[in-house]
Amino acid sequence: MEKSLVESFSKQQKLSLITLVRIISNGCQDQNKVKLQDKTIRQQANFLGLNFSDCENYLNNLNPANFQNEFQGLTNIQKDLAVSMAYEILLCGGEPSERDYIIAENSFSKIANIDNDEFLKRIEKIQEMGNFFSK
Repeated sequence: MEKSLVESFSKQQKLSLITLVRIISNGCQDQNKVKLQDKTIRQQANFLGLNFSDCENYLNNLNPANFQNEFQGLTNIQKDLAVSMAYEILLCGGEPSERDYIIAENSFSKIANIDNDEFLKRIEKIQEMGNFFSK
């Protein structure tokens, strides 16, 4: 039997992914959006099968080099999931600001080795899928 998409991530990759979306969320200046983002991040952690206290421990003991290494070798579908989780965070509480997009783009570029063009292409793909399925 083939693994599900969620099962295709190691626990360390899942923890790194939650940490990445938390970094993106921390750049938001709208406190109402931050509350919605925090709730969504907890839901995302649960979706990935993580206990949020494990996410807290991972963040508190973060080794930046190991953190970045967890994103090396992700498959295209895993990258799509990572970007879609970040996009969900960006959309919490309404349309994201340009600053929010820039923080997300830079975070993916510097941490997950997904450059700005690739990040935007994946966002566009997610939007197209959403438009298709909302018809």
